[in-house]
Amino acid sequence: MSLEHISAKIDQLREQANTEHRQFLDFKAGVESDTRYTSTAKSELIDEERTRLRTRMADLQEQELNVVRERIDALNKSLHRADGSSGADIIALRDAEERADRVENDNEAYRLLERAIHAGDRSLAYAVLRRAVGTGWTRVVDRAAESYPRAVEYINELNELHGFLDGFNAQFVRSMTYTVS
Repeated sequence: MSLEHISAKIDQLREQANTEHRQFLDFKAGVESDTRYTSTAKSELIDEERTRLRTRMADLQEQELNVVRERIDALNKSLHRADGSSGADIIALRDAEERADRVENDNEAYRLLERAIHAGDRSLAYAVLRRAVGTGWTRVVDRAAESYPRAVEYINELNELHGFLDGFNAQFVRSMTYTVS
């Protein structure tokens, strides 16, 4: 599922939320203008509908988050499958991740990446790449992209998706979309 597809799915969910909000406002206006109900009955009807709407909004928001989480999981699995799946591969990946985590600057990361590329050590190269992306070492990412362009695409997409989950603007928009007042 591409970012465009995910964005389209999210837009669809948000449009559903917008429709639900409009229907609630129409319902509320109809109840408030209906002279057959007492003010207490009107309040109860509106509160029941508001409760139903809150449940629906929570469900739509969870669906939105799940669309993003599922893509993140798929990308992570794709990256780790590229590293291998045997017991030895998993141990190599763990060791590579630990080694990459100890890298303190972009010069050290660049040298380590070069060695990994020349040795054909994909686990170490991917681990250094993930570290470089996380710390903003663009020179290292650019070098990795020359040898592993697909991995860089995956990691860039992962970063965008994590920003969508955790970014302030994304959280604000989600809150405004799915909150019922």
